[in-house]
Parts: sequence; C-alpha cells; structure tokens
Amino acid sequence: MGRAVSMIRFNLNDFSISVAGKTISLLPKEFALLQFLYENKKHSFSREQLLDAVWGLENPGERTVDDHVYRIRRKLKDAGHIVKIDTVRGLGYRLVLEESAAGSPLLRDQELNDKYSELFSKYWLYGHGVAMGLLAENRDVLGIRLSPQHTLYLSFMSGDFQKVVRTREVSFFEKVFYLLHIFRMIQFDAEKTLGLFEKVLAQGHRLPQRHREELELNLISVYSEAGKVGEAEQRLRAAERILARSKDDGYTLFLYIDKIMLSFVNADMSSVERYLGDAEKLLETSPYLRESGIIKMARGLWLMRLGRRTEGGPALSEGLAILKQSQFVPHYILAVHTILLFLERNVDDAAEIQKYTGLWAYLDRTYNFADLSGEISDALAARL
Repeated sequence: MGRAVSMIRFNLNDFSISVAGKTISLLPKEFALLQFLYENKKHSFSREQLLDAVWGLENPGERTVDDHVYRIRRKLKDAGHIVKIDTVRGLGYRLVLEESAAGSPLLRDQELNDKYSELFSKYWLYGHGVAMGLLAENRDVLGIRLSPQHTLYLSFMSGDFQKVVRTREVSFFEKVFYLLHIFRMIQFDAEKTLGLFEKVLAQGHRLPQRHREELELNLISVYSEAGKVGEAEQRLRAAERILARSKDDGYTLFLYIDKIMLSFVNADMSSVERYLGDAEKLLETSPYLRESGIIKMARGLWLMRLGRRTEGGPALSEGLAILKQSQFVPHYILAVHTILLFLERNVDDAAEIQKYTGLWAYLDRTYNFADLSGEISDALAARL
C-alpha cells in the first residue's frame, strides 16, 4: 500500500483548503483554527489555548472551539484518510496527519536541504511567493527541513500576521523586523512609525545583520511619507553607496521605488518619469514579479498625478493584480496604503478614492488591523 501525501494547501484569499485533490471552503475562523492546528500538529491544545491563539482579544462563547471543530470535521470527512482532528481526553484537540512522509530519510541529507534553502532564497529574491509556498507545503514529501526563520517569513508573506506577532519560536529581535513592517503598512501616522523604526535601529546591534540593513533602507520611504525630505535624501545617498558595491538588482529596484516616491514628494515629475523608465528597463531582463507589480503601481500614480486618469486607473489595478499573483500579502497591503495616501494628497478624484477606501476597509476586516496595531505597540513598548 502506498503512502498518503500528508499535505494541506491553505488558500488565504478565499479561506479554502486543498486536500486529497479537493477544495474545501471554510469560514474564516474555521480556516484559522485548522491552520493553527496544522502548523502545530505535534502538539495537543486545550480549548483555552486555542481560544487565545485563534480568537485573541475577542470574547467568544464557551463552546466556540467545540462548535468549530465539529464543523471542520464534517467538512474534512472525505479526507479523513489524510487529516483529522482528534479529541485528547481531559485536554482538548490535536491535528493528526496519517502516514506522513515527515520521517523521510531525505531530512537527514544536509546537502539537499542546503540546496532547498538556496532555492527558497532565490524565489524570495524574485518575489515568487507561490513557489515559496509550494516548497513549504510539500516539505514532508520532499524531505525539507524549514528553519524557524523560514517558517516565520512564510507566515509574514502569506498574511498570517497574528502568528508572526505571537510566535515564541524565535527571539523578539529575530521577529521585530516583521513587526515593524506590519505596523508600517497598516499605520497612516508616519511620525509614529518613524519613531518605532528609530527606537529599533538604536539597538541595531541586536538585530540580524540583513534585517538591520533592510530597515535602514526602509527608512527612506518612511521619511518620505512623513515629509522629511532632507533625511530621506541623506539615507538615499548612503543606500546608493552600499548598492554600488553589492550590485543587487533586487535592491536596485527597491531603490528606484524609493527615488520615485521621494520625487513625488518633491513634485519632480520629470525625475519620476526617468526613474520609472530605468526600473522598467531593468525589469525587461529580470524576473522580479513582486517588484514589477510595485513599479506598475508607481506608473499608475504618475499617470494619475498628470491627470491621465483613464490610463492611470487601469495601471494601478494591474499593479495590484501582479502583487496579488506574487502572493506577497504585505507588499499588496502596503501598495493599497500607498495608493490611498497618494490619491488623498495629490489627486482630486472622489471615485478612485472611494474605490481604494473600500478596498482598505476590506483588508482591515480581513486582517484585523486595529488588534494587530495594538498588539505590536504593546510588544514593542515592553521590549524597547
């Protein structure tokens, strides 16, 4: 008898899962509960622990967990040979995967796992979130070990922000990079965001080197949004010197984005056009999916600023569609943030502003921005 493939694919966009060749639709909390149990499948959890992990600051009824488990079991009945939720007498529940390939001897092949790590990093570089997700979802079959850092990044990338905030599998200073990025994308008070970035960077020696360097680059866009042009330009010049030595096309594209947004602040439309052209030319020979969506969005902002709204509106939509295709949820949310703020400051178009205000409200409901902001603020205040 062959082994069953112990794998579920979670589709956050519509709260469905793919298992045993079928797609199963779930309610948002059913989805969150099943995903939590799946990601912690070696552990049993009490009802109170599950309430805390999935419902957070909400106040559900005492039978909430039991009711959700009952509904999930009914929906998984045709996949019971692969996955099921067991009742642990006297405690609560645990998720069980049948005949998992997790014991594969491939897990002990360090060279193979090093190659997978390189491949994971390459997909990250090019902004191909779907490929990263598929590697992670098939790790049991492929014999891949995911480090806690890779697991954290995948949670961040896929929009599982509560897991990022609450995880204890990495240290505070290993995850604070992600906390700042979540806060930055959902917070429209750039001064408040700037203050947190500066507090974290004041303890930069405690951060992983790559996180520290990226936060210093990210400060350019935060300064620009806060209207601190001089500070943004100073950071930009320093970043150009660093990138001149590294010659990393991925960072070069992000630097073009910073230049474009700073030129918008300075109302320098000719520079915006020049930087857009340079970035688009680089993208012709580089498969950067995530960055191509951001540049397309910036092209749309430029067209809207020039009053060419019949071209600008579709360009904005196309940019967001590319970002959604990349499945980098944080970049998609930050793009909507950027579009909405730009339109409110620079474009007199009530219909477009209403469109993106509605999209922002949808994202707010989906990811619960208010709770995230509060939890991150509390976590940072406790440690900084």
